[in-house]
Amino acid sequence: MNVERFAQCRALCIGGIAVVVLLTQLGCRDTRREEAHITGMPTVYVDSAAGGRIREFGTSFSDMDLGAISPTAIAAAAASQHMDVVDYEASFFTPSSATANVKEHNDVQLLIKRGSAAGSNGYGRTIEIFTQYPYPTVFTDWAFVAELFYFGAKTDVPIGIPDRITCIYLKGADQTYAVMMTARKAGGCASSIPAASGSTRPDLDVEPSMTTMPGLPAMARFDWDGADKSSFHIGVTCGDRWCDVAIRGTARSTPHPRFARGAIKGFYDEQFLGVAPTGGVAVPGAALGTIIPEANLDDTTHTRFECTGACNANDGWVTVARVLMTDDSYLDKFNFSRTAPNESNYNSVQLRWKRTGDHWQARVLAADGSIGTKVHAVSYMDHSREPTGLPPAAARWRPLGTDEGMWVRCASGCCEISDALDSFVSTSDLSPSRRVASGQRHTR
Repeated sequence: MNVERFAQCRALCIGGIAVVVLLTQLGCRDTRREEAHITGMPTVYVDSAAGGRIREFGTSFSDMDLGAISPTAIAAAAASQHMDVVDYEASFFTPSSATANVKEHNDVQLLIKRGSAAGSNGYGRTIEIFTQYPYPTVFTDWAFVAELFYFGAKTDVPIGIPDRITCIYLKGADQTYAVMMTARKAGGCASSIPAASGSTRPDLDVEPSMTTMPGLPAMARFDWDGADKSSFHIGVTCGDRWCDVAIRGTARSTPHPRFARGAIKGFYDEQFLGVAPTGGVAVPGAALGTIIPEANLDDTTHTRFECTGACNANDGWVTVARVLMTDDSYLDKFNFSRTAPNESNYNSVQLRWKRTGDHWQARVLAADGSIGTKVHAVSYMDHSREPTGLPPAAARWRPLGTDEGMWVRCASGCCEISDALDSFVSTSDLSPSRRVASGQRHTR
């Protein structure tokens, strides 16, 4: 099984029995929907009307009848692996937009539930946002821009949502926008656009960016406020600007204009990165990680990343993203070291492609100048035939339930980098470059 297939394989442990769901064995189609609905964490859909029958597992789509397994056992097992369990409603949970196939347009996180004591924060369920396609360019009247999916308690979401699937609409221009949120109806968000006189959300502010970019692609992501990072909000493309949608009166996060793709928030991602104590359940860590893509990824091809010749340890690497970190908690995982508060240094994520075997690899050059000792496996997803066109040159963190991986635009698709892929791929698949000679350093 190759790396891409591994990303579609999940295990659900119920009553001591490991049920491995491998999409190819279940006969599901090799289409985009396997990765479209849940772009990060898997979900178990249980049809309570059919005696607890599992109808969907992580968006894959052959039924599994677990017989007498109780819903309680299913819920406990899923929770142990940070999976959501929700009632199944045929096709209702599918995002309506074609951009759901392409991760760089959208965002997914495990919602942080803040505890009353220091260090007591935990994760809630998966929360996702998907941009509309085609994306509106005129906002004279209400325009449908995104859908937000969250199957936990509505009160968990600080910005407030009317239902587990929420339609988000914008209206305005330049520096003045208003927002409306409604529950998705059976006909979908696009067919239920409010009348021009519809009510806005008076508790929410929409703050457009000062920076503009003609032709800004459709993007959406989650964000935290710029003060104590306690307030959660969203951001979406609004014309040639970026619009933060947040609780009135909260400070917005500060962009990173020092980097070409850091001036507009939709291109990069910033969040508290998860950590998993040995033998414990993953919790939000103290590290705030920011992953910012390089500015020259829009027109890249495989050839640009190709490692030719001997393809030794230091051959053929291309920088695709820069990572800022507030501590060293991801030093062992990805070689990310703490970066300076003034952003004068950064960690560099690099990729290369080997034509023989058609596989990608990744490594990290740390902010302190050291070269990581691991070469990471990469799952490449081609998007050259998407109706939406090629992905935005964006980067996102990928929640794994134990910690975080990365997504970044590469060639005509998306590259996923994670420890989970590393553990699946054999050492021989990564040779001869799995380790880099100690003591080597890089310069910028």
